[in-house]
Amino acid sequence: MKKILMLAVVLIASISTFSQSYRGDMVMSNKVDTHDSISTFSLKKGSRLFVSTELMFGEMSGVRFSATYGAQLNNKFFLGGGTGYCIAIDWYSDHYSIPVFADLRVDFVDKKISPYMELRTGVDFALYGETGFYGNFSLGCRFKRSSISFGVETLRGNYYDDDDYDWVYEDDVDGGYYYRDDWDSSYNAFNFVTRFSFEF
Repeated sequence: MKKILMLAVVLIASISTFSQSYRGDMVMSNKVDTHDSISTFSLKKGSRLFVSTELMFGEMSGVRFSATYGAQLNNKFFLGGGTGYCIAIDWYSDHYSIPVFADLRVDFVDKKISPYMELRTGVDFALYGETGFYGNFSLGCRFKRSSISFGVETLRGNYYDDDDYDWVYEDDVDGGYYYRDDWDSSYNAFNFVTRFSFEF
């Protein structure tokens, strides 16, 4: 778990450094003469790409890296799709998966700094663990090309109870034997999520 958090911190720091460098280059290459032109910002129709790092806390804690690509329909609504890679730990074991999802994002005001809402729905395809529904709802704030949000999500986890088991009889050539069949099943894991995103 420490390695997961360290990886997330390094990636977040790299994105932040790139963001500051990008902003500096934009200021130098796009000097303006009036205060009005500096403060003007508008979401235009066209394509947008978001790269995100997510920290998950709850029944399946871990980290997720994701990329979302889609179309800005107008100055409020963005609709797209995305995928990523999830590394988490549930009650039973490690969970490695590739989520595939649809993404709806609504910016509330058409300014450089804007609160927004984001909804993701799709399937979390497990490489190790349980495959199931993936859903996320978050509220955040956009600072032109970077953003931070806080939300809730659900994933499919695997539950194991060492106190709940059955003894099963198995026939063999020596007359049979009993073995312990431990009980485990899937469940809907609930997490709180902090997402850091940068738009290219």
